[in-house]
Amino acid sequence: MRKSLLEILACPIDKHSPLELFEINVHSTNKSSIDKQDENGITQDELTYNHTSYENVIIKDGVLFCSRCSRFFPIIDEIPIMLPDELREREKDLQFLLEWETKLPSKILDHGVPWHIDRK
Repeated sequence: MRKSLLEILACPIDKHSPLELFEINVHSTNKSSIDKQDENGITQDELTYNHTSYENVIIKDGVLFCSRCSRFFPIIDEIPIMLPDELREREKDLQFLLEWETKLPSKILDHGVPWHIDRK
């Protein structure tokens, strides 16, 4: 998903905008940028935030979050999955949350809608 898409996206449930973006894997189409990996092997473009326009920033994996209704929408392989609750696959969403548990805030992991991780 191009980061510039954030400007036009809204929650499909309550139409709230802007959505919060939590980036996990990010890269840039800017030829002068340099990829680097963090301690967990997650690739992020070193120049993404300072020298690259939002148009050139690609979110490979991440989460869109609606602060009004607390719904989260995963971004998987550059595609934001913004389906209504009844069309979402619980097991896939929970698997995504568990895979990125160390990279996501507790408001998504513990309180996200339509489901969250029970970490008791």
